[in-house]
Amino acid sequence: MHLCATCQSKVDKCDFSQFHQIWTLCAGQGLCAKPPRLATFLNKPPILILEMSNIYIYSAIGAFALVFFAGIRIIRPTEKGLIERLGKYHKFANNGFNWIIPIVDRMIVVNITEKMVNVESQEIITSDKLNAKVDAQIYFKIRADEKNVKNSQYYVYNCENQIVNLARTTLRNIIGTMKLSDANGERNMINKDLMKTLSTETADWGIEIVRAELKEINPPEDVQATMNKVVIAENEKTASIPVIMLTALQDESSKVKASSLYDEDYIVKPIAIEDLKARIDATLSGRPPVS
Repeated sequence: MHLCATCQSKVDKCDFSQFHQIWTLCAGQGLCAKPPRLATFLNKPPILILEMSNIYIYSAIGAFALVFFAGIRIIRPTEKGLIERLGKYHKFANNGFNWIIPIVDRMIVVNITEKMVNVESQEIITSDKLNAKVDAQIYFKIRADEKNVKNSQYYVYNCENQIVNLARTTLRNIIGTMKLSDANGERNMINKDLMKTLSTETADWGIEIVRAELKEINPPEDVQATMNKVVIAENEKTASIPVIMLTALQDESSKVKASSLYDEDYIVKPIAIEDLKARIDATLSGRPPVS
C-alpha cells in the first residue's frame, strides 16, 4: 500500500512511474479530489519527474562508459607496462588487455625488443701519439621480467644515452693503450673488451648487452697518406726483386758457353732451362746457387 501524496490516504500498491495513477485511484475512491504532488521536496508534474530521472540514469551510464573506455590499455607482444598510481609504482602490466583508472593511474610502456645505438665518431690518442677517429655500434635489449623492466625505468635515466657515453669512455681506455697498427689488427679483441665492460657496468640497469661492434678506426689524413705511400713502396720493392734477380742471372748465364745452353740447332736445352729455374729459386730463397 502507498499513501496519497496529497491527503496521505492509503491507496493500492503501484510503482513510482505510475504516480498519476495513484492520484486517479485515490480520487476515484472519493478519498481525495486535490491535484497530486510528489513527496514534499519536489513540486513538479509526474511526467517531468519521470523524464528527469531518465536523464540522470542515461548520464550515469554515459559517464561510466566514458571512464571505462578511457582506462583501456592494450600491451603488444613486444612491450611490457608499468602502472603507477598517484605517483607510486602499483603493478606490472603484461601483454594484452589492461585497465587503469583515468587520471589516478598512469601506464609506462617499455619496448623489450633489441635496439641499436650509434657511438658517434671521436678522436682517440693512441700510445704512439697518433689521433684515430673511432666509432662503434652497441646492440642491447631490456629484459622482459618485472624486476628488470622496473630497473630500466627507475634505476637509470635514459639508458640509451648512458650506454653511448659509457661506450665512448671505454673505447678511449682500450684504444688509448694500443698502437694504431695494433688497434686495426685487434678488432675482435676490442669488441670483446668493450662488450665485457658494458655488461659489467650495466648489470643493474635491467638491460642485456647483445653485442658490440667497432665500425671504423681511421687515422688522420696525413698519416693515412703516408701509410699508403709506404705500402705502395713496399709492394713495388717486392715486385721488382724477381726482375732484378732474373736480369742478374741472365747476365751471368751470358758468360756460359753457348755449347752448354744450345744444341747444334741453336735450341735451348731442357737442362739449361732447369738450371736457370733452380738458380732463380735459390736466389729468391736466399740459398747459394748450385754451380
